[in-house]
Amino acid sequence: MKISFIISICILFFGCKDISRTEDIKKSEEVLLDVFSSKDGLASRCIAEDFQSHFLNSLPDLKDFFITELKIQDLDHFEKQFELFSNFKMGSELFPDMNIIQESQIEMYNNIVSEDEMVNSGLFEMGCEYGYYSMSKPFFNEDYSLALVEFANFCGHGLCGGGRTAIYKNKNGVWAEVKVLNSWIG
Repeated sequence: MKISFIISICILFFGCKDISRTEDIKKSEEVLLDVFSSKDGLASRCIAEDFQSHFLNSLPDLKDFFITELKIQDLDHFEKQFELFSNFKMGSELFPDMNIIQESQIEMYNNIVSEDEMVNSGLFEMGCEYGYYSMSKPFFNEDYSLALVEFANFCGHGLCGGGRTAIYKNKNGVWAEVKVLNSWIG
């Protein structure tokens, strides 16, 4: 009797973690699709596999920033979100019409100085002649009603681009921007 009770508790405990991870993936997809679809005039067909941060990487205390901006009180939740955020890789299942480019291709892109080099690199055929996009994994508060996301576009071989870091709130099933924390234009 005791053993079956303990097994039941373990199944319930570990099952809840899986549900939480599944919910996180689902919510992340919702946020990223809403954020990406709200950007007008997207020209490139390329998105970075690894997130390229301008703003978040410059903060001296990222933990305090996330906790303060998202009003996170549960440190276990913060740690889980931070792990998911740090290990995030963009996948083609989320944006099937986009080409996922890797770090080596981004380095190649940033070193290209002429149109001929672009054509010869293979990035032109991929649809990257107008640059590429980069998006962070959403960082959620405990009840998944708020998410912090950094979005950027890089173009002109490092000569132009822009991005923003913002908090989004789920309003009637749609993630809407509620607070801009940072924006930049290069």
